[in-house]
Amino acid sequence: LDESKRVLKPNGSLFVYGIHHNIGYIQTYLYEIGLHYGRLFIWHYENNFSTYKRAPAAKYEPLLWFYKGKNYTYHIIREPYKSTERLKNKIIKNGKVWTPNPDGKHGGDVWEIPTLAGKRFEKEKVNHPTQKPIAICDKIIKHFTNVGDIVLVPFAGSGSECVSAKANKRKYIGFELNKKYIEIADARLQAI
Repeated sequence: LDESKRVLKPNGSLFVYGIHHNIGYIQTYLYEIGLHYGRLFIWHYENNFSTYKRAPAAKYEPLLWFYKGKNYTYHIIREPYKSTERLKNKIIKNGKVWTPNPDGKHGGDVWEIPTLAGKRFEKEKVNHPTQKPIAICDKIIKHFTNVGDIVLVPFAGSGSECVSAKANKRKYIGFELNKKYIEIADARLQAI
């Protein structure tokens, strides 16, 4: 994390996936090293199989967003409105008629993206225990980087963030210790 902060550009952001029992420690440490808190995103999924016997099933993974400088890169990503029923009548906000954006609503901090479980995702799924879906990587990269930016992935795993960066016209640098995962990531990148 220290090295990531050191090489982070003034307008850059840092994202850290976590699990319930350690995300608070990571968040505290990122404050201590002088990064600015952006948001705790929730990657919400419904299609997982819980291994917990004495606790509720996990239905989300927290994702921390911190940034280095106040002029961080951010692009609004629009999402479809869930329902157009309430849009049939005029909505008055601050004395003005509110008109829905034709491109959709401003996306929120809870991202409903399934895990890569089951036949539906067999084309994307590779042999990695914590592979991230391209859909979640695309959200991060499209929201918080510009075309041509460099995306640093210090724990590249199966290479999902690198694949997303390449597909979205960003440069990338990925690090991974496990040779099997390096081969998987390389094959995915070569396929683009």
